[in-house]
Parts: sequence; C-alpha cells; structure tokens
Amino acid sequence: MVRAEVNDGRRAVEDIVGRPVPLFRPPQGRLSTSSALVLRAPQWQTRLWTTDSYDWKTGATSDSVVEHASRVEDGGIVLLHDTYEPTLEASRLLVERLRARGLQLVVL
Repeated sequence: MVRAEVNDGRRAVEDIVGRPVPLFRPPQGRLSTSSALVLRAPQWQTRLWTTDSYDWKTGATSDSVVEHASRVEDGGIVLLHDTYEPTLEASRLLVERLRARGLQLVVL
C-alpha cells in the first residue's frame, strides 16, 4: 500500500511538472519504517529540512518567517509552505537577506 501511494503521488507530481521528480519529503517530516524501506529504491532521494520557518504556526507573521528562515546555514534546506500568507509576504525579503549573506538559492 505504501509503495502504491508513494508512486501514485510521484506520478501525479511528474505529470504536473513534466519531468522526473526524484526527491521525496515525507509529510510532517515523519517516515514510517515501511515507507523508509520503499523509499530506499534508487529512484528516490528522501530530503528533510534543516531550518523550519515556522510559517505553519498560528500567529506567524512575515517578520517571524524571515527571522526563523534566515538562520539557515550554507547547504541547508528551509521548510516553507506556499499556502500560508506570511510565507508569501516574507519571500522577497528572505531571498534578499540570504543573497546578502552570499548564499545561492536553489529550488529542490
């Protein structure tokens, strides 16, 4: 069942973006043993974040998102959700702040 769910989700995303999607971020960063075994296949690369922006927390503001997300270190991954208003408002300022620190931003 896990294999089917993961593969169905992967195909749905690939249909939308039009290219292979080898990365997988488990929901809420939780990975069961059975899911971990399925995702050990060569076509999957499980990735988690190193810095949480806490944009999902009740009461989050664009300032708080920038403050938390700006703590990312070189090579780190920031967890951001495009479904929360504070994240959308914070994005421009966050990009500027990280670039000013000399970090190069990439989308996974």
